[in-house]
Amino acid sequence: MAHKIYMTPLPPESIAGLLNDGHKPIFLLGAGASVSSGVPLAGQLVESIAKFAYCKSTARVFDDPTLMRSDWYRWLELRTWFNPNVSPANLYPTAVEELLQPSFVRKEFFLSILRRSLEPSVGYERLVSLMAKRSLTTVLTTNFDDLIARTVKGARSVGHCVEIKTPSDYSMFDTASGVPQVIYLHGSVDHYTDKNLVNETQRLDDDLVELLRPLLRDHPLVVVGYRGAEPSVMRHLLLEQSVSCKNYRRGIYWCYRRGGDPLADSPLLRELQSQIQTNLQFVEIDGFDGLLTSIDKLVNAIPARTVSSASPAQLERLPFDMRPSQRSLEDLSDTLIRSKLVSYAEALREDSPALDTPERLVAAMESHHLAVLDASITKVTNGAVLLFAKKPEMQLGFGWIEVAVSGPPPWVAEVLDAGESSVGETETIRIEGNLWEQLEQATTLLSRANRPFRMKGAVSHTAFPYPPLALKELLTNLIAHRSYVDEKPAQISLTLEEITFDNPGGLVDVVTRELEDESLQDVIGVGSRRPKGYRNPVLADFFYSAGDMDKAGSGLPDVLREAANNLNRVRFGPADDNSRFIATISCRPEALQVDAQTRTAKASAGDHRYAANLLRIMDWPPSVWRIGTIEDAREVNKLDRIGVDAFGCARGWVWTFASRTAPTAKRLFELAVEDEVEQVTTERLLSDRDAPSVVPALLNRALSTRLEKLGLTVRFESGRMRAYFTSLDGTPREISYRSTFKQARRTVAKPIVSRSTGKTVYWEHKAVYLRFEQFGSAWALTLLPGYVFTLDGETKPIASEKIGPLSTRRAARDYNPTVLHDLVFWSRMLSDGHDDSFFRLQLTRDSTGPSAQVAATIPTFVFQDSLEMSASEAEEIDSPSDLGQEADDLQEQIERIVAEEATDVSQDEDSDR
Repeated sequence: MAHKIYMTPLPPESIAGLLNDGHKPIFLLGAGASVSSGVPLAGQLVESIAKFAYCKSTARVFDDPTLMRSDWYRWLELRTWFNPNVSPANLYPTAVEELLQPSFVRKEFFLSILRRSLEPSVGYERLVSLMAKRSLTTVLTTNFDDLIARTVKGARSVGHCVEIKTPSDYSMFDTASGVPQVIYLHGSVDHYTDKNLVNETQRLDDDLVELLRPLLRDHPLVVVGYRGAEPSVMRHLLLEQSVSCKNYRRGIYWCYRRGGDPLADSPLLRELQSQIQTNLQFVEIDGFDGLLTSIDKLVNAIPARTVSSASPAQLERLPFDMRPSQRSLEDLSDTLIRSKLVSYAEALREDSPALDTPERLVAAMESHHLAVLDASITKVTNGAVLLFAKKPEMQLGFGWIEVAVSGPPPWVAEVLDAGESSVGETETIRIEGNLWEQLEQATTLLSRANRPFRMKGAVSHTAFPYPPLALKELLTNLIAHRSYVDEKPAQISLTLEEITFDNPGGLVDVVTRELEDESLQDVIGVGSRRPKGYRNPVLADFFYSAGDMDKAGSGLPDVLREAANNLNRVRFGPADDNSRFIATISCRPEALQVDAQTRTAKASAGDHRYAANLLRIMDWPPSVWRIGTIEDAREVNKLDRIGVDAFGCARGWVWTFASRTAPTAKRLFELAVEDEVEQVTTERLLSDRDAPSVVPALLNRALSTRLEKLGLTVRFESGRMRAYFTSLDGTPREISYRSTFKQARRTVAKPIVSRSTGKTVYWEHKAVYLRFEQFGSAWALTLLPGYVFTLDGETKPIASEKIGPLSTRRAARDYNPTVLHDLVFWSRMLSDGHDDSFFRLQLTRDSTGPSAQVAATIPTFVFQDSLEMSASEAEEIDSPSDLGQEADDLQEQIERIVAEEATDVSQDEDSDR
């Protein structure tokens, strides 16, 4: 039954009012906040838990595409505790307790869910924006994901938060925290302290509740994405503390989705309403992302608070570059600060700061963590000193770079820009000043060690001993990410053969935890993920704004890619004790053989040209529908026969880009169970574990429709489709199309005439095998030109198991130029004869519906070993007309097969009579 909310729900703007009024509300987030980021709700987790446990008990693989819902669901129904009439969400603690044992299995399951490539939604980005505005400091969460912390680490204006997961972290808790703090109410999966079992969800840790009581007493509580089902939160934290928290006189603001009934499913919430009466307010919202987006637009930034209100323990937890220094504002370059603040605003699209008075300059510095106030005294931060020290002697401790250059004296002199007579085989210098000066001086020195030379070849070109971008990234990494606490300078060592960057401080904790036992270079090298963590968020922020570094985790991947393309070897990683980070890049081999007079060298390898037989999907529609169903996948796939819109299905979910109101999609949406229908981002689909099976199925259906409209005949064979043109009413078919440089014609269906009888024996059709495949994070349509043989020039194949190998042999006779010719032809056909850069693959039967952009040209590349030189569209080359004696033999074999089939058919007809 519905439970009436007797008071009028508040609008979302009321939450913005709390933040603007300086009440510093506490946010409590539930599972609903992470749904749009890809984290399943409790009810969805129950199904995943059941499937996971079933696989463990039957030695099956969780991601096995042949594993159907009917397999594990029947197994789940046999569990004595399972009740299909109870909401899956209410079965969650029991499912964990019954199926995820021992504790290691529990950890394995949750980490597999939480460590997928989840992307924080816009709601989390807006949440961190509120933290940057200092309107929000403390967030409580019942979730185990690290979406808040991950978003903070990637933010330019926050960069750091305190995570409280276990009792050992309680010492970092602060009721008046000056930095964002995230408190995980249910503990940590990593530390086996997660609270998921029935008895564990009854009460929270007593010490944690004691810590939180003053916060709940003195601040409003905003609840988002939480349904109020767990006694640990609802009873232990809220109901039992209501008296000591003065019935939450600051208010509990309970957010619920528009049109919902928050009291219907939570007896504990009804009990809380009865106990605190009107101190429980309801706020109607359009979801977590919508709420945070709307209030962030309305919330103003709060000025930085004074250092005197922050505890020593808090200051110690701050990154070094955010802590106050012993220097004064007079020790910094006023002109440089103003210049960089203006550049920062322009680069990051902030309002241009007003810097016309000393007071406004200080205010701008405070908002960028360059200064803090202690009573009436302005203290500049360590980051400000590092970036803007007026003189070298005002720089912090060991904040300089030691450079050692070793080699023949003439080369050493050239690198150091010194007289040859004044240097030896090894020289050491010190690069000092603020970090901008150090960056400029070190860049200039490295450029002298990286003089370009002329690479002689069929097409001569300019080359460098080291890729400039790689040197830039390694130098920036050394300056921005080194430890300035260690009493050691950063070091750069140059020899003729290599350059080494050696900086104090190894990997930061967040990266070390993410890597576990893996090598950083190995992880980055395979492109699986890009671990991110900032030792110095203020420095990283300013270097990013100046264009000197990247904050998307692509710096070191760029180094690997650039080094590979320039024939350099590179190795990087922390020292064994993680006290230093060392990166070494070797010189390109040809650079060691450069003629001193002409500055030329001969390439060590010849050029190679490659054509990729694929068309990349360049763009996707923004969203896709996800429909939950209990129908067997085989039954769902039968909907193809009635002409529904393109779809893909796996593990009880049907995905389609079709509109919910489209007549051709009606049968798809009728599959939904209990309104399990949601529109999610396409990125959600592409990152889903079922993407390898769902995406090709969906795209194959869309492509099949397109090919048929273009007049091709389509067959599905072993996970791929084959398309070909039929004859033109029993006569050869020729197609005119625009090739790379000219108008061209080609025969796509022709009769093969017997040399003995002069009659048509069979037809040969130009064909193409098509398959959608995933390459890293990208999807592409692969093309494999081939042949189809038919008896009638239409759809009657030569139905013999012997014809497959012969078809392969026929295609094998096409030399590379012919295959390249075929690829250009088929790319033109797929784009309907147009020579645009892409074509639109309609993803629904409605021509005005969503479509994907698919590249329309085959890319070709010129390589010199690993060195990528250029890319262009394939050039068409005429195929040879005479394939020789082997082709004659092939034709005779096919004729014999056709004759044998005709004999078999005749005998069958005689026996039927």
